[in-house]
Amino acid sequence: MRTGPVDLEDIEALILTSGNAVPAIPGAAAEAGMVAYAVGDSTASAARRAGLQATSAGGAADDLVALLLDLRPDGGLLHLHGAETRGAVVDRLTDAGLRARGQVVYDQMPKPLSKPALAALAGTDPVALPLFSPRSAELLGRAAADATAPITLVTLSESVAEAWSGSEPRAWIAADRPDEDGMLDALAEIFSIGPP
Repeated sequence: MRTGPVDLEDIEALILTSGNAVPAIPGAAAEAGMVAYAVGDSTASAARRAGLQATSAGGAADDLVALLLDLRPDGGLLHLHGAETRGAVVDRLTDAGLRARGQVVYDQMPKPLSKPALAALAGTDPVALPLFSPRSAELLGRAAADATAPITLVTLSESVAEAWSGSEPRAWIAADRPDEDGMLDALAEIFSIGPP
């Protein structure tokens, strides 16, 4: 894996597991209408706005790997990703005989919780925590290890919930669809139900 300018030599298509990688896509790829395989609809939409021909796997890393193994593109594949990755996308594809490599193009630095967030977690009112990735679940879980508030986790997938390391939640709701709209629907469900 390497950082720096994106190297498209011998690359037929891009693999995108986050919209955060889209700004790193070279203009030449967009001008050529390069193909991109995206983990979900939101990432695919961002890639299309950047000029790529994007196909969404409509789910998580497992769905993206399954799509690529089904399509079996002949050319080289380049996974543009962050410094922290999960799902072993490149390893699984190369183990299956596809030509794939990865390149780090962004990093997401953790930030401390705000004073209002810490106060909410230390209170007694219910708190809903939307968690989009295993890393965010792990980081926020550490920050909420001593929380006294009754917490409801709203997660993008089961693997996100499994990464939670904080205090025992009172409830857990997984999005019906592993995308932003699925998360919004799950949050709406909480607010329509109200506190127990």
